[in-house]
Order: sequence, then structure tokens, then C-alpha cells
Amino acid sequence: MFLLPAMQNIERAVSDLGVKVSTATDTNGFSRFPPSSGSFTPDFRIFFIDPVLSFLVSKKSPPAREYLTYFTYVNNMRDLSLEYALLISNKTVVNDGSNSYRNLFLAFLDTIYAALEKSIAGSVKIVVSESSWPTSGGTAASVDNARTYENNFIQIVKTGSPRRPERAIEAYIVRF
Repeated sequence: MFLLPAMQNIERAVSDLGVKVSTATDTNGFSRFPPSSGSFTPDFRIFFIDPVLSFLVSKKSPPAREYLTYFTYVNNMRDLSLEYALLISNKTVVNDGSNSYRNLFLAFLDTIYAALEKSIAGSVKIVVSESSWPTSGGTAASVDNARTYENNFIQIVKTGSPRRPERAIEAYIVRF
């Protein structure tokens, strides 16, 4: 309810400086599997996605989204391999029409792209505001796994996703 007016106020305050305003999008309000069926729930779309995306599109500001495959992995270890989460799987894990996925990050990103394409945002790009793998403190958290994830992540974002190939992904790594 208060997000859009706050974004509008901030945008008015910083627009003369050339600063873009964005916000992170929540992923609880959409379906996730397979990636091509990604869509926002009606309530989430009406009350959050459509108003916020309309504003962002009008200002040519991309929506931002953090994605930490680590948490998806540790909450679904029975169904997801460590290799798929670390972005190092050598085999296709998800086939979705003409697109195939060997890593969790791109499957998730294309789910968001599919949902955006079904909303008012169409072909808007997403900024991945945070992605990383922990170095300690949990299952599969290690310096080696963090290094593996980050090295592969850097290569993956250069080439785009199966849904949007050859479009580099603006992304940021945050160490935790």
C-alpha cells in the first residue's frame, strides 16, 4: 500500500541527479514450475506487481530481485542436487519446451521473466541485486562451494538465460 507512493516521492527527490529508483520484487506471489508457467497470483498482481511495474516501466527502471540458490537448495535437498544449486550440473535437470536448465539460478530467473511477460511489464529486464553462497554456518556452506558458485555465476550472467539468450544479466554478488 505504501510502497508505490514512497517510490514516487523518492523518484521526485532524486530524478534531477540521474538516479533511478527501483525495488526488490517478492517471489512468494507467483508460481514457479516449470519456468515457462511462471505467473503472479491475481491478488499479488493487482495490489503490488501492476502498480509498481507500471511505475518502473514509465521511469525505465528495472525491477530488482535477490536470489540465493543456497536457501532453495537447503529447503529442498531431497529434490535438488548440490550441483544444480551450485550451477555446475553437467546434465539437464529441467526440460521446459524448447528451453533446458542445468542450474537453479537460470530456472528461477526464467520463471520471473515468464511471469513478467504475462503482466504489464513484457520484456523488462531484471537486475539481480544479490546472489551468493555462504562460506560457513550451514549445510553445504563452505569457502569452496562459495567460490564454485560465484565463479559459475559470473560466467552464467554474461550469456543470458534460455528464455532470453545473448542478453547479459546485470547482477551483483554479495558475500555472507
